[in-house]
Amino acid sequence: MQKFMNHFTAGVVLFFSIAILAFSGYAQTKPEEQALPRDKYLVRSGVAHDAHEDIFGLITIDDPKNFFTPAAPQLTWWGEFKPFTSWGRPKLHAEWLDPDGEVIAAQDFKGLHCRLAKTTLKVGQANVNLREGKWEVRIYMKGKLLDRKNFVVFDPLKPPAQAVPETVPTVTIVGADQEGGVQL
Repeated sequence: MQKFMNHFTAGVVLFFSIAILAFSGYAQTKPEEQALPRDKYLVRSGVAHDAHEDIFGLITIDDPKNFFTPAAPQLTWWGEFKPFTSWGRPKLHAEWLDPDGEVIAAQDFKGLHCRLAKTTLKVGQANVNLREGKWEVRIYMKGKLLDRKNFVVFDPLKPPAQAVPETVPTVTIVGADQEGGVQL
């Protein structure tokens, strides 16, 4: 009986040790590491001016895609879901991050019709202004990261910033040589 109790106690200790190690590692996992398998749910996704689904489930995307001017009236994350991956319309959450990585807007939304889910960031509302730079939108489903898309905001009419040296080197011309060249 004593031998049985020693084996039983050792088994219980081993079981709880493994359980504690397993759950302590899970609790320390970062949210990005707890992402959902994107390919299980989404066929494709992106950022565009807008997206639409017709009665046959065909999705059309309005230009521009992935880059926008600061004057754009709205930005839309859209996702085409695989059929039957979610019973009913999936419940989603979006976070829009500016070039500094700050969340400037957060929205809860649901899928629309058969396959399309989208959320729109209305520029000018809720103090949202598009600054030039690399932006990001993160989409969560069931509290876990499902998709993340980067896009760029820039003004194509604005000349690019050029590095101007603090001092401009000067050249002094002292005269011409015999062949008509310039001596510096």
